[in-house]
Amino acid sequence: MQRMPKTESATPSLADPPAQRQEMAPLDAFLPRMPARVREMVAYLLASALAFAVDFGLLALLVGGAGLHYLLATTLSFLLGGLVLYVLCVRFVFRIRRMPGSRLELPVFVALGIAGLIVQALLMSAGVELLGIHYLAAKFLAAGGSLLCNFLLRRALLFSHARRADSGSDA
Repeated sequence: MQRMPKTESATPSLADPPAQRQEMAPLDAFLPRMPARVREMVAYLLASALAFAVDFGLLALLVGGAGLHYLLATTLSFLLGGLVLYVLCVRFVFRIRRMPGSRLELPVFVALGIAGLIVQALLMSAGVELLGIHYLAAKFLAAGGSLLCNFLLRRALLFSHARRADSGSDA
């Protein structure tokens, strides 16, 4: 029986320095031959769907079971969904991490999520109060705006290479 040599394409650990994690993300095997940005968007969409399931389920429990106001429940469920999403993003979605560890990265990730939370709360309020739709239906509509806002902010500020100033140009 012949032994196969170990290859360099092993899945990087979260403990590895950021430069070493750039080589391969675990979802590459499932999303082959896609441009990096498309792969990240698809992976982010899948991770967001799982985080949204946590968010949506908790919202229904907090409003329907605990009797909380839908906006307070939306905030709490969004935050827990955001934590789930952070873990998925770091582990499965993005290859590049601008910050060396989670001590600063997690608070920034959550802070950027506040923008999505504001978008979501505004859309939820508009759906429920102005359009008169059920809070769970409004949640689906609001999630799209929040997802787009959060992906763009997080990709640009946390999970991409830092832009360097072009010192050779005066324009």
